[in-house]
Amino acid sequence: MIISDTHRFAFVHIPKCAGTSVRSVLEPFDESGASMAVGLPPHPERAFTFAVGDEHDYRDFHHLTLRCLRDRFPREFGKLRDYRCYAILREPHERLVSSVAQRLKQFHRVAVGDLSATALEDAVSRTLREIEPLLISGNDLPYGYVHFERQSAFVELDGETVADRLFTTRTLQRMHGDLQRYLQRGDMKIAPFHETRANTTKTHRFALLRRFAEGSEGRLKAVKAILPQSAKPVLQRFVYRDRAAGDEGVRLEDGEVVRDFVRRHYGRDLQIWRHLRSRAA
Repeated sequence: MIISDTHRFAFVHIPKCAGTSVRSVLEPFDESGASMAVGLPPHPERAFTFAVGDEHDYRDFHHLTLRCLRDRFPREFGKLRDYRCYAILREPHERLVSSVAQRLKQFHRVAVGDLSATALEDAVSRTLREIEPLLISGNDLPYGYVHFERQSAFVELDGETVADRLFTTRTLQRMHGDLQRYLQRGDMKIAPFHETRANTTKTHRFALLRRFAEGSEGRLKAVKAILPQSAKPVLQRFVYRDRAAGDEGVRLEDGEVVRDFVRRHYGRDLQIWRHLRSRAA
């Protein structure tokens, strides 16, 4: 989350909605992120994750819902209501499959590119059964499941639209233009948002490279640091492949299991998405 008091704008980062590149551009404007976590116990392993209640009530501070802000950080919640507040949303079926892939990779060390179509379908079904009772509970999801939080939980609360400047992963440049016009102060410019696809899930081309990367993150960062900028895309293309059209993960988005789950648990997200798409047409 980005909150700029100087310029009176905020950016609410909804997980799995191409927000990382946007947040990285806007972080120089942030004036509240660090102060919000002062005095809160950090998670022993996960960066940017702090306990906001008891010792087990951890929250990912990159992705705080409006309810958490209202209940735990009322001053910041008030700013979101008063300021020009931006958010990016993603097509719910795409986002759900991408969230499953993130969960498998981050918490189970399973790369979707290493799974057969049948194994991937089974993994998706198991993950959806795992998160369904959490969504039914009506509470904010635990930090390890934040990627499955409803998008509407970051833009609306109790029928009030708090994030009033909504864009989609397919209209990032419109958001950039809107924000640039708002921030225009003489020669002030904001860097472009480089994300062209919605938080693309990447998989390693070779299992050996994946195992090396999982155990050698520091060394990979060191290699990237000394490479010339022009060589980095070449390294990326060699190490990773995109989850391209035609892969099993993409087809799952049209499967009945995923579509039924979205209908039952992300209905409001679908309504908001369709409204934004019709407005952009």
